[in-house]
Amino acid sequence: MADLEPIHAALPDGYRIDIAGSLERSQKAEDSINQVFPLMIALMVTCVMLQMRSFPGVVIVLLTAPLGVIGSVVALLVFKQPFGFVALLGLIGLAGILMRNTLILTQQVSDNLEDGMMPSDAVVEAAVRRARPVVLTALAAALAFIPLTTDIF
Repeated sequence: MADLEPIHAALPDGYRIDIAGSLERSQKAEDSINQVFPLMIALMVTCVMLQMRSFPGVVIVLLTAPLGVIGSVVALLVFKQPFGFVALLGLIGLAGILMRNTLILTQQVSDNLEDGMMPSDAVVEAAVRRARPVVLTALAAALAFIPLTTDIF
């Protein structure tokens, strides 16, 4: 829009330049997600609370969600892509993947501690026991996002 400013200033009365096309569609899609986002967050936190049954566990799970931003920003910068609708969907999905994996591991650690294991043994056993399911589900979810890489948004 900054490049169009000289043209915009020279337009006769009654004429204007509007944003349309894929950018407009992307904005409409983002607006529809933003309307239900607070409800999605509330439902997600409720589900995590029901699963973890402990406040520290819920906090640990929720604190892993922003960690996906690090890799996402790097990927968007390396591939010179804008943060549009598809990137937003990918980031939401990535946050879900991270929180699910954290929930699986912390729940196993908690179960191990309840069985009387020492804390260090409980963590190692949980990592060994849950590594394959976590890696396979994360890999499946990552591969599911590949078709989004060719989207025009």
